[in-house]
Parts: sequence; C-alpha cells; structure tokens
Amino acid sequence: MAKTASLLEIFEDSLPAVQTKMADALMESGHGHFRDMDRAELDKMAWSYLDPILQSLRYENDFLYTFFIDFAGDRGAKDGDPIEVMQQVLDLMGEFIWEEIARRSEPELLHDNLSRLSRLLNKGKNAISGIYMRQRNEVMTELRRSNLRMIEESKKKLDVLAKVSHELKTPLTSIIAYSEQLNTSELPGEVREEFTKVVYDQSLKLQQLIEDLLDFSANQDSQNRLNLQRAEMSEVVAEAIGTVQARAQKKDIKLIVRERQSLPSIRMDAFRIQQVIWNLLTNAVKYNNAGGEVEITCLRRGDNVLVEVSDTGIGINEQDLEKVFQRFHRSDNPMALMENGTGLGLDLARHFVNLHGGEIWVESHVGEGSTFSFTLPVDGPPQVDENAPEFDFNGGKTAGEPPKPSRGRKQLS
Repeated sequence: MAKTASLLEIFEDSLPAVQTKMADALMESGHGHFRDMDRAELDKMAWSYLDPILQSLRYENDFLYTFFIDFAGDRGAKDGDPIEVMQQVLDLMGEFIWEEIARRSEPELLHDNLSRLSRLLNKGKNAISGIYMRQRNEVMTELRRSNLRMIEESKKKLDVLAKVSHELKTPLTSIIAYSEQLNTSELPGEVREEFTKVVYDQSLKLQQLIEDLLDFSANQDSQNRLNLQRAEMSEVVAEAIGTVQARAQKKDIKLIVRERQSLPSIRMDAFRIQQVIWNLLTNAVKYNNAGGEVEITCLRRGDNVLVEVSDTGIGINEQDLEKVFQRFHRSDNPMALMENGTGLGLDLARHFVNLHGGEIWVESHVGEGSTFSFTLPVDGPPQVDENAPEFDFNGGKTAGEPPKPSRGRKQLS
C-alpha cells in the first residue's frame, strides 16, 4: 500500500511551482510596486511568504509562522512595502497553495490539510493587520506630536502678537494724546516745547520698536543665515563703540576698551556680532549713572574668544538675571522703566551668539553694575566652509553684501 503524503511533504513538493506562479502573477499584476523589480527580487519576495509556512509545518508549531510572517512583514514595512502589497502577496500564496493541496491530498486528509492551511493563512492576515495597526499608531502618535508642536507655536505667536500690540499701543497713545494737546492755541510755550519733546521721544520709541520687530521677524524666517567671513574683533568693537559714543558723552560716561592679548581673526558674521556688542554697550550706557564707566574686554579662551561688557550702573535684581534674555522682558526697576525699550534686543543678541556656536550670560549686583559676557568659536560655528573669503570691515569685501545692523535703541531687561 502506498504511503500517504503528509501536508508537509505536499507543501515541500509544491514549493517550486507555487513560488514560480507567485512571481509570475506579481510580474503580471501591473502594480507599480512590482514594476521595477526583477525576477530574482520577485522570487525572493514570494519565498519570504512561503518559508514561514514551511518552517511551521516542519516543526509542527503554528507560532513559528506568526513569528516569521510578522518579522517578514515588519521588514517589508521598513523597506517601504505598502500593506496592500503584503496582503496581495499573501492572497496569491494562499490561492496557489490551496490549489496544490486540494489536488494532491488524499480524500481522507483533505479536510484536515485545508483546515490547517486556513489557520496558517488567517494567522498571516492577522499579522499583517497588526503591522498595519502599528504603522497607523506610529503615524497617529507622530501626528499628535506635530499637532501639539503647532499648537505651542500658535500660542507663542499669539503671545508675541499680544505683546507687540501692547508695545505699539503705548507710544502711539502718547503721540496721539500729546498731538491733540499741541493743537490747542492757548498752550504756553514751555508746555508746548515739553509736549513736542514727548511726541518726539515716543516717535523714536515707536521707530525703535518697529526696527526691532522687523529684525526679529527676519531672523525668525532665516534661522541659520549668517554671512561668515574672517574679521578682526578689534574692528568690530570699534564700529560698535562709534554708534554709542555720542550718547555716552551726553551722560559723561567713559568708554574703555581693553584687549588683554593679541586676538586672532574670527570667522563670524561681523555685522551681526557688531549688533550684539552695540546692544550690550547701549544697555550699559543707558542704565548707567552719569559720570560712570563702561569697559569692554576681549581675550582668548582656548578655541574661543571671550567678550565682556561691564558697567557701573544700576545692576539687575537677582530674580531678573535669568529673564533678561527672554523676549519682551521688562525690569520693574524704576530707572529701567524710565528708559525706552522693546525687550527684544537681548533676545536677538542671544540668538546671534547661539547661531555662531557661542554662549552668552550675565553677572550683576544691584547698585554695583553688570557684566554681560559672550564667547565665539575662533573658527566659527560647526560645519563652516573653510574656504570662505576674507572680509574687510572697513569697506572691501569679497563675497555677498552683509546686512546692515539695526541702529535702534535696545532694552536691557
């Protein structure tokens, strides 16, 4: 009596034919995913779905099939195989295997063989559905994270808009109110002169705010745009000092420059760093006492250059030290409140220093003065083009017109 072939034997004997039929069907399907695959790749894909069933039958363990098909499906997902492609390959495999087993099984074993095959195929479908759910959950998780980031950004923008509206409204209200009073013909001359000065000062504040906001907006749109070229720090400092000299003389404040050692040329955006130094010097003069001093020191610290701006002014409260670089922060110090400012200057200074790969910080004692310090890498921020052209701060340049710095007044805190 002839030995009855087992399901495993039927399957092993049918493998070459089924694999060939699957590869042919995939090639003829017209699906874009298979169009660019050669015959060897199609055969490999067919085998990746047949082998898990083979291993499960050999070891009499259906769990092996779930494991292998899950592994193959995950690998396919990482390779970019869509879920519908996995399902299509599985359906083709089931169709061709079913035909072979139905044709070759003995009548008394046909039901059991087809039932076993059906269970395995259902496990495959469940595994692919699980892969789809994992992918879906990953996409949904990332979508939720993206939505949360967008909500946070929207909140920040609304917060900035509210603060900007308030900052614009304050000087504008004063300008309107005092301008109406100036239209009164019986207004005494000395009062008219005082009101005119208020309108002028508030107009300057409004102009300063608009300049700072435009500068801030431009740097939000181009986070990493720097005109990096070699420049001398002494020349950058001299340019920055020139912009605050008149105000310092008006308050009888002495500006002192100390270069404690010879400094190398630095790869930096010279105008942006001039803007940082100008900002710190402006604050040091603005919040200093008449007859005081402002000292700027430059020295090398390893691969960095350290710049310090010290003043003998009013100082900063301890609770404000961590807030001075925050956007729109305003100190409650009476002298600080008397000065015009937007609260954007130090935020921009921090932004420019960070773009250069440096750090900025402040040390201060109330009534004794403040020292703002920042570092810059001598060779510029990471991944800088080493072949960048030299830049002559006095006018000559070999590439790109660098942006002009804002010359508006800046706010310390």
